[in-house]
Amino acid sequence: MEEQGRDLEVAPGQITFEQWRQVDIRVGEVKSAEKVVNKDRLLKLVVDFGSVGERTVIAGIAPSFPDEHSWKVNLIGKRFGFVINLEPRKMAGIESRAMILAAPADGGHVALASCEGQVGSRLG
Repeated sequence: MEEQGRDLEVAPGQITFEQWRQVDIRVGEVKSAEKVVNKDRLLKLVVDFGSVGERTVIAGIAPSFPDEHSWKVNLIGKRFGFVINLEPRKMAGIESRAMILAAPADGGHVALASCEGQVGSRLG
């Protein structure tokens, strides 16, 4: 690749700009949250993506949000970034139709990518 007269090497694992454009990251608002039965790490979220509609998202974030109070304070009504064009995946027998963006945080918890944008708007 060449940029402004410089040769740039593509490192292993890098993707092209065109591949990046294929990743559909949207702002979603969590409408509800509940524990997945018999799964310590999983929460079932119902997320509104505006014109895209509502989707069920299974997320391995339960240790960071262990009870109904923490869901109400930290998840429900809040907006986060989600990848919405992954193929659906069954987790604990429930189809998950997106992936919430999260990163490791202190104490073994996760930090979620919160977004102030309009529900359903595309990030990128």
